Amino acid sequence: MTNRFDHHFRLYAGIYFEGLVDWPWFKAQAIVESGLNPQAVSPAGAMGLMQLMPQTAEEISSRLWVENRPFDPRRNILFGIHYMHEMWMIWKKEKGLERLRFSLAAYNAGPGNIIKAQKLALKKDKWHSLALVLPQVTGQKNARQTIGYVEKIEKERKKMLPD
Repeated sequence: MTNRFDHHFRLYAGIYFEGLVDWPWFKAQAIVESGLNPQAVSPAGAMGLMQLMPQTAEEISSRLWVENRPFDPRRNILFGIHYMHEMWMIWKKEKGLERLRFSLAAYNAGPGNIIKAQKLALKKDKWHSLALVLPQVTGQKNARQTIGYVEKIEKERKKMLPD
């Protein structure tokens, strides 16, 4: 399942993750976020392929010294992967897929919520343990949404694996 955005996913994943996380993860994330619709706008106001909130996009724009154009696929993918890298850098003790799950959850629910849940979790470096206590932090509905978000991205990524 290739499309015109794959080049951007490859490019920015290579720049920010240098082989630690392969680019199809970010494409899977965009599929879950927007259905790969560069014009998508969520009810909460998130925009573009990677569904960035306006304030987050403005902050990234200022840090990168790059104009914020939320509906430009290349710019939105750059900003989304940049933001994922920021989330990735929060969880340095977690390894491999666990670190990625924490980062994806933080992208969705905000890093503060994931940090609070991690403090409550029995196994601080395991996503499953954190997911069990997430409702205490975000409420049941929001926790289900975040847990489902991480699961959906994993499923989309698996669809892209060769048979």
